[in-house]
Amino acid sequence: CPKCSAEAPRAVEVGDCWLDAGIVPFSTLGYFDRRSQWARAYPAEWISEMREQVRLWFYSMLFMSVTLQGGAPYEKVLSYESVVSEEGTRFSKTGFMIEFDDAVNKVGADPMRYLFCARPVSVNVRFSYKLAEMAGRKIADLWNIYTFLVNYAIIDRPDLSRPLPTQTLQVTDRWLLARTVAMVEDVKLGYEAYDTPVVIRDVEAYLDDVSNWYVRVNRRRFWRSGHEADKRACYGSLLEALRATTLALAPIIPFVTEKIWQNAVRGLDPRAAESVHHADWPVPPPEWRNETLLRQTEAVRSVIRMGLKIRAQASTRVRLPLHSACLVLPGEKQKAVEEQSALIQSELNVKQVRFVSDASAFFRMAVKVDWKLANAHFRRDAGRLREAIEALDESQRNSLTPQINAGGDVRVPGFDQPVPANLFRLERAPDSRWGVAEDGDLLVALDLEVTDELKREGIVRDLVRQLQLMRKEAGLSVSQRIELGLATESRLMQEAICAHRAYVMDELLSVRLEMNPLEGEMAHRDLTVEGETVHATLRWPS
Repeated sequence: CPKCSAEAPRAVEVGDCWLDAGIVPFSTLGYFDRRSQWARAYPAEWISEMREQVRLWFYSMLFMSVTLQGGAPYEKVLSYESVVSEEGTRFSKTGFMIEFDDAVNKVGADPMRYLFCARPVSVNVRFSYKLAEMAGRKIADLWNIYTFLVNYAIIDRPDLSRPLPTQTLQVTDRWLLARTVAMVEDVKLGYEAYDTPVVIRDVEAYLDDVSNWYVRVNRRRFWRSGHEADKRACYGSLLEALRATTLALAPIIPFVTEKIWQNAVRGLDPRAAESVHHADWPVPPPEWRNETLLRQTEAVRSVIRMGLKIRAQASTRVRLPLHSACLVLPGEKQKAVEEQSALIQSELNVKQVRFVSDASAFFRMAVKVDWKLANAHFRRDAGRLREAIEALDESQRNSLTPQINAGGDVRVPGFDQPVPANLFRLERAPDSRWGVAEDGDLLVALDLEVTDELKREGIVRDLVRQLQLMRKEAGLSVSQRIELGLATESRLMQEAICAHRAYVMDELLSVRLEMNPLEGEMAHRDLTVEGETVHATLRWPS
């Protein structure tokens, strides 16, 4: 004994030290004195702890419950692994520890929750400030949609207290609502399976669609003047998307979602619940469901992706307008794509979209030599044949095609020996005027020939882009009207600005445009477009 130093015998019978933990389902709910109250909460629907508790707490509760009630005290069990460093080492083994309070103060609780929920429970969660900041950037995708909606709503103050006017919805609005239905259903399945990585994956894909499709293609609808019914349609559609996403993520990032709910959802819809955590799970109206439209829009987006890929491969910037985009696709897809051809025209920046049945006009037959066979056939003379082939211009190469198709020998200009036709092969290649992309039964061809008129319009679009950045850097609001002065000695630039004067003024919210510097300017800058210099000056009411 530590007090009297007498010999102290060891207790013979020692109970499991986890035994007392096993009575939690009974002792905490009044099993003996409030049996009816206890029965309403027993068994628990769900319990979660680290994997080690399978043989400790989970087991002791199971043992006690089977002994007292003949059944398990819980319906579902979720175990998880450890939190480790970014390199995968345990904090306790490295001698390095990140205190929870320090981490919350530095990166916030929501990014940490998001990071943890994004990992499967069967693997360790790697944690560092860098990884938490990356999770924060994912949350920023939601925040950016929220700020976009609120910033424009502050200006327009749309009345969204009534249900969405379905008769004024555009096809992209109906797509957004249909996509929202799909997201809500997918996320619900994830939660019901206690699979938060699935929830996060589905929401991230949805936010990418909302941000990089709906907001991008409808941005002009939010800031243009007038068109109140159409504005209400796009504001209402985006609000419903934000409402559903906020509710879907509320269990994972409760603080950010509450902020968005108070400022956006409640701010625009007085019918909304007092808190996102008091609101019911979203149940979209049946008329929002439209799986056909989702498939059609995916076909449209494929066309746009292919068209943008052609532009990238041809080093043709998107702001440079092109004459036409030609599409070859099956009849059932064509009808769906035709309904959104104006959207394709806008996104690909082409003057027209044409649907054609024959793609031959976009290709030419390129003459190729099988040099493995040619080297074996001509041996020393193969080098002279290569020189002769490389010296041919396009028309000379094309003149070989009939001879190759006829079989026999082919006469190559500049080479003194007949060449067997089987040494050649004809390959289909895009015509020099066209850029072509194919994906299954879908073909997209862009006319890459740029006229002077198209070039001038492209120059103006590039100029407007730089002027918009100038507005932003000057701290102007999205609704601020300005006066604009553009001075340049370039005749090409002068012609381009004069030809598209109305476009420049409309895009920049300019009430006045002078081809000289403005006096008393509040911002000025020398801009360079296509090697041409423009001195830009801005002025606005103080």
